[in-house]
Amino acid sequence: MFIKHISRSFSSRLTAYILVVTAVLFVIAIVIMAVSSRKLIEAEASRSSENILKATVSSIEETIASVEASAQSSVWIVKANRDNPGFMYRITRNLIESNDDIIGSTVAFIPNYYPEIGEYYAPYSYKQEGSEQVESFQMGNEDYDYHTMEWFQVPYLLKSARWSEPYYDEGGGDQMMTTYSVPITDDDGKVFAIITADMSLKKLTAQISSTKPYPHAYTVLVSSNASYISHPIASRILNETIFSTSLERGDSTQISIATDIVAKKAGMRRFVDENGEESLAIFQPISNGWAAAIVCPYRDVLEKTFKMNVILIIVLLVGLILLTILCWATIRRLTRPLSSFSESARSIAEGNFQTMLPRIRSHDEMRQLHDSFAYMQHSLTRYIDELKTTTSAKQRIESELSIARNIQLNMVSTEFTPNIYAMLHPAREVGGDLYDFYDDGQDIQFAIGDVSGKGVPAALFMAITRSSFLFVGGLGLAANEVVSRINRAICEGNKEMLFVTLFAARYHRQTSVLDYCNAGHNPIVVVEPSDNGGEPNAYYLHAIPNLAVGLFPDFEYQGEQITLRPGSRLILYTDGVTEAEDADKNQYGEDRLLQFARQSMALPDAKSCTEALLADVRAFTNGNEQNDDLTILTIDIE
Repeated sequence: MFIKHISRSFSSRLTAYILVVTAVLFVIAIVIMAVSSRKLIEAEASRSSENILKATVSSIEETIASVEASAQSSVWIVKANRDNPGFMYRITRNLIESNDDIIGSTVAFIPNYYPEIGEYYAPYSYKQEGSEQVESFQMGNEDYDYHTMEWFQVPYLLKSARWSEPYYDEGGGDQMMTTYSVPITDDDGKVFAIITADMSLKKLTAQISSTKPYPHAYTVLVSSNASYISHPIASRILNETIFSTSLERGDSTQISIATDIVAKKAGMRRFVDENGEESLAIFQPISNGWAAAIVCPYRDVLEKTFKMNVILIIVLLVGLILLTILCWATIRRLTRPLSSFSESARSIAEGNFQTMLPRIRSHDEMRQLHDSFAYMQHSLTRYIDELKTTTSAKQRIESELSIARNIQLNMVSTEFTPNIYAMLHPAREVGGDLYDFYDDGQDIQFAIGDVSGKGVPAALFMAITRSSFLFVGGLGLAANEVVSRINRAICEGNKEMLFVTLFAARYHRQTSVLDYCNAGHNPIVVVEPSDNGGEPNAYYLHAIPNLAVGLFPDFEYQGEQITLRPGSRLILYTDGVTEAEDADKNQYGEDRLLQFARQSMALPDAKSCTEALLADVRAFTNGNEQNDDLTILTIDIE
């Protein structure tokens, strides 16, 4: 009877009428907004993706145009110097050095163009990935007949410039690249050579891959023969074409899109991808015959519309429920949120940041409290996520630096003899100190150096300097010539103006002569055996103050010679030894090092001397943090 009374009452009927009218209006509004927002968002997504793709294509075309212009501008230089075959190496090197997008270049001549050289003549210059140094060699021979290659034959026969199909250069640059070939004609219009410019596709593919207007969108780059140059699935690159999947599925829409892309048309098309997901494809041709396309899943494009519709439906349901209970539970409705907020605050305090907050209809202080709690939840969640990401990134960087430290320490020589021993301790994970030596039985060649700065840049410069020493030191040159050649080698491409102090020397066993050159390094310590039981004589070896290596390529380094007494000991070190500090900022110093050197003659061999010096420095600093790389090299003269 009570329920029947309620259903017949004015309040219940009025509530029912309001609910029905409100529900109908809400449904109509939701449908209209859903349809309108879908169209607006779809159109905006299309325009946005198209503009992003055009900007990307424009950037790619600028790079391509730059490479083409560089190659074309070198044609007249080849013509003007074709009577000088050796000059072609300079042309290819200048082409690479003048354009960072070019990693290789050759001037390939027709067969027997230079009878005195032979059938093949193709001076080639290239730059390895990660290196600024340009290398050159003559690549034409019977095993590599470049006259039959695509990059030579096509422009030669057509007498017009051409881009080759992308390819993976194994054993050379070990990366994906493409070649731009320009035919060079003589006064009679006959092609006598082809000049090329090799362009790495690494930067272009990275640029394409980073073009993502939506979280699940992806961008592909397609060559002139429809092969994938860039694709999120790496196995498809250079192995499949854009027709592969569409022909396998028999999807006419995808085939039509692929056909338009190959036909160098720009456009936009909806289709169902291979995963059965509705997507939007925007494609644009590139000037050299390639094409780029962005594929955007509709779930990304319409995500905002979906969220909006969900919110509207929730608002509708909440509104209908609230209208139903408004007449009977006003006070309870007003006080219930406070209780819910209290429970939510307790749950959030316990670490449950995803706690649901009560829904608020009003726009008063209660709404502000709700928004404040929601903002707090969002901020706490974002902070925890960022903290996890930062911690993970820090651990990864520390792991990589630890590996780099092991690699660096393994680079220096560790095969010691009884009369030679060394230690290297970077101040950070990696450092810029270096040493090296080798003993061929007649002479001992050795060096020690200290790169300006610390960390990864210094470590890379250290590796370059050591590699140069290993190469130049084995040529049997005088010490000053060794240092001069190392200086010229590392000055090339040294845009960061890093430098290294270096002491290089060669000890001749037969003559007991030490030939040395000091390029701004700390003076080494010479310890001579005592006479008649007296105290050993220890002194710093005088050296001409040459400049550090890496500053001026034409600087003339001066070397010196000294005759050493048998039984002498040489202690080479970096400033991490003499400038080591204790807690009061007092330095270890040269006097203390000289005092240690005199006492070191009581030690039996180079290893014990090196370890004792390191222990003495550690005892002086007494646990104070190492502020510079520390390297010690000890050599006992037989």
